[in-house]
Amino acid sequence: EGSHKFKKISAASDETIVIHVCDEFRKVNKDFVCNKVLLLDNMKYFKAYLNDASNHEDIDISVHCDVSIFEWLFNYIHADGATTNSKASPSTLAVDNVTSILISSDFLQMDFLVSECASFISQHLEEVVGMPGDLLCISDSILDKIAAMCTMEQLDAIEVSKDKLCYKLYTKRLHRIVSALKDKEDGASAAVECCVLCGVVYYTGHRGFLVCRRAKLSIGRHGNIVARHEAKPEWKLDAWVKSLTISFPARQAFWKVWGAMQCLYCVDCHMYFTGTELNECYYHDPSEPTNDDSCYGCCGAKRFAAATRPSSGCKIKAHTYASINYYSTDSSEYAMPEVLERLHQLVASHADLMAREPPATDMASQQTATKFAGVHEMLAGHVKPQISMLATCDVSNELMKAIKSNLPEVSTPQTRKQWKIDLLQEKDRIRVQMLSSALTKMRVEYKLDMVEVLHTTGTLVNDRNQTLWYQKLVPQQTELRGLLLFIHGILEHSSRYTEFLNTLAAAGFAVYALDLIGHGRSEGERGYFDRYTDVVDDVDRVLHYAKAELKESHPNINKTILVGLSFGGLVTNLTLLRKTHEIHAAVLCAPAINVPRTFTLNVQAYFGSILSDNFPKWRVVPGVEATALSAESDVLAAREQDDLITTGLMCARVGNEILLAFDHVDQSKHMITLPVLIVVGTAYRTYVGMQLNTVTGTLEKVVCPKSIEGFHRDIPSTDKELKVFDDMGHSLLSEANRGAVFSHITAWLTTRFDLVA
Repeated sequence: EGSHKFKKISAASDETIVIHVCDEFRKVNKDFVCNKVLLLDNMKYFKAYLNDASNHEDIDISVHCDVSIFEWLFNYIHADGATTNSKASPSTLAVDNVTSILISSDFLQMDFLVSECASFISQHLEEVVGMPGDLLCISDSILDKIAAMCTMEQLDAIEVSKDKLCYKLYTKRLHRIVSALKDKEDGASAAVECCVLCGVVYYTGHRGFLVCRRAKLSIGRHGNIVARHEAKPEWKLDAWVKSLTISFPARQAFWKVWGAMQCLYCVDCHMYFTGTELNECYYHDPSEPTNDDSCYGCCGAKRFAAATRPSSGCKIKAHTYASINYYSTDSSEYAMPEVLERLHQLVASHADLMAREPPATDMASQQTATKFAGVHEMLAGHVKPQISMLATCDVSNELMKAIKSNLPEVSTPQTRKQWKIDLLQEKDRIRVQMLSSALTKMRVEYKLDMVEVLHTTGTLVNDRNQTLWYQKLVPQQTELRGLLLFIHGILEHSSRYTEFLNTLAAAGFAVYALDLIGHGRSEGERGYFDRYTDVVDDVDRVLHYAKAELKESHPNINKTILVGLSFGGLVTNLTLLRKTHEIHAAVLCAPAINVPRTFTLNVQAYFGSILSDNFPKWRVVPGVEATALSAESDVLAAREQDDLITTGLMCARVGNEILLAFDHVDQSKHMITLPVLIVVGTAYRTYVGMQLNTVTGTLEKVVCPKSIEGFHRDIPSTDKELKVFDDMGHSLLSEANRGAVFSHITAWLTTRFDLVA
């Protein structure tokens, strides 16, 4: 009864339809006579051909398919439905025919039969995939149903040779998990979080159970010690899952997500943990001998009777997990669809897939022990650490004798008091001298304007036989921090930023800056490039040349940094994604980041692509208006007097290529993992994109803080910073307060790259 509950049973009708079935493979033809109403109710595919036909019209229907399959379907709609246990029934689903039946029923729009076939396959998945039929031929929606109905044990049982099917089924299953977790999100409250301290991903419903080994300890409302995970503010579930699917096969990515959502209990360390932490049970070896009962014999760490952390130690092993009970009024809090009693079996059989590599050391305990040896961890935060050398100083014997010589030889309470006062004053004087010496040393180390910088220029020929102009600024010193390449903005040139380049060189970098093709002193039609990849090719060419040249004078310098301004920031990202060179850091100054694609912009982009293909050099795209870049009159006057700046309309090809470059960076930004600094000014609306108004021909000057913030949030770099200068505009490297920008960029770079001889 349950096997055909979706099947429509139609009323009898006198009108019949003859269907001619032609089996070209077996060279067999057969006619089937079927009631029209019954046929249309069960095989909706024919409605498009028979609904509008008159009762008096002769309809000739020919179907090219396997005769036996169509006969099976014909018997099915005339019987009470499909069966799976009656050999006598002509409508029996079996492992050898269910795939063909499913494909045919899906084509004929027999929804009720599709559901029955999907259910049958989910119950006999291992046997069905072993048959000649290919499940990859069925639609994604049906695969989604099968993935939802089959058990995880069945997915594991599929042969390794069926890797494509495994990929699809596990991907479908993973999407269902992510969708279920998103359904649990409540406004600003996320269902899944990542701990900023230990990097563990966990389901928020388990936060009350889980313990973070690196969290700062506190006292709970019941007097218990609490060490909770702290959510990372910018972390997103989608980005994490996407990174897993890129780094691991679909099966392993699924089990990593599934394991992170579990909450297990270890009977050895008495700690709740996620499946990600399966191999992170810390302990001290009790068998190690010790001569001091207050210390552990294995590592010498202090032994406290009131142990604060449930799991601590110098050694590590796998957790011994046991059954736990969840006490919750919400029966749906347990995020995974599998029942609890299967949990440990699934964890044990997939531990190698879901567990991460354990941290090398227990950072929380190690840092506390290093700072405050012999002090209980809960008291460490209240112990005043020893201050630097400025707090303790010695008075020489000669000075002490001189102080005493000014006092009477007879010791009295008054003379002893005066002696203490004189000694304190002398110590204060010594402290002031030491502080003055330290400040003087700092001024010497950071006085960059005293460094002599050698400024030269040159030319290179690119692969398209075009001449590229570049300039080089190298500090005249034996030690350098690395090679730095600066990339300017659209329609500009590198010489506008000589002051900024000098500052970077004085900080210890060998600075190269090129004029992009069609810009400044480089060859090419003004403001034009054929493909954005040509610009990236030129950057690669200059980097190859600069590295080879620098290696001759400084063979030990192997660090490379890219700095891009506006459009140069877009080119910087494109260079990073190409991965031709090993880049160690990037600085993006007011970078051109993709803008939200509105309906209007999509229409403009469509017509722009047509113009680009047919009239690539037609100048129809408005250029960057000077007033859109800065509100400072000095900056605008300097731009107006600069003959190397290109003004007027831009070529259609350039506008289209910039949009294509935006899309490429937006789709691949998850590959940017190196240190990144983004500096941007927001006082004046900055130009970060192009939207051609087809009516007025004007250019919309838009700053898109959300796009820049989204880019900063989405790139998986662990060392990234977004610095906003609220009092500056887009031309923040040219405005009056540019010194603050120079200082911030220089400080960010010098703290990450040391001087190397």
